[in-house]
Amino acid sequence: HAGRLAGLAAAHDAGRSDAAAFAQASAADHAALATLAPFAAAVSRLMALRPGAVRAIAPTTVVCRCEDVTRGMIDAAFEDGAREVNQLKHFTRCGMGPCQGRSCGDVAAEILAARVGSREAAGCWTGRPPLRPVPLADLLGEFDYADIPIPAPAPL
Repeated sequence: HAGRLAGLAAAHDAGRSDAAAFAQASAADHAALATLAPFAAAVSRLMALRPGAVRAIAPTTVVCRCEDVTRGMIDAAFEDGAREVNQLKHFTRCGMGPCQGRSCGDVAAEILAARVGSREAAGCWTGRPPLRPVPLADLLGEFDYADIPIPAPAPL
């Protein structure tokens, strides 16, 4: 349902449907997701990081695998003045690797939250463009396959 809603929203944002058509097409998916909300909330509570688990992370433990950022580096960034996750990102590169913080973001934010007082104070990563779908033609431009150089065959 969420994927269908994303597709409908993309079509609406691209001007392919008006507000009334979007509302009509998405109503059933919104209703279906609403019935799943209590289950999703329960799973979220079960999967939430526990304060004791976050406190137990050793300083040498790698939190951000993409950028090799350890718990100790996150603590040092706090000592150097990082008070929210985007500052932490600038100080350490945590969340700037190929996963864009999908693997380390929650843990890094919880480590920082323990120092600044709350998860809300630690904040969330700032989204980076593209924030909405971009037509592939806008990125590629026009070309002909004859424009693509073909390398010489490798010698055998």
